[in-house]
Amino acid sequence: EDGGASLMVAQGLFDDFLPEAVFGLHVIAGIPSDVIATRPGPFMAASDYFQIVVKGRQTHGSRPWGGVDPVVAAADIIGTA
Repeated sequence: EDGGASLMVAQGLFDDFLPEAVFGLHVIAGIPSDVIATRPGPFMAASDYFQIVVKGRQTHGSRPWGGVDPVVAAADIIGTA
């Protein structure tokens, strides 16, 4: 990423302007739109990571039905996510 908060911090944003508080605005399922939900400390903070390995099966050109194309499988995963 070449922009956004990462770039601003890297360019020294907080060298001259140190915040006293940081607020994020998020949509929270189950909370009405006219309500502000908060609590002391971190709230709605998460760092999630997962990895998917898609493996194909090599085949001979005379038997294309014997192989599995990992590109097609990966595209199906992305298309149904």
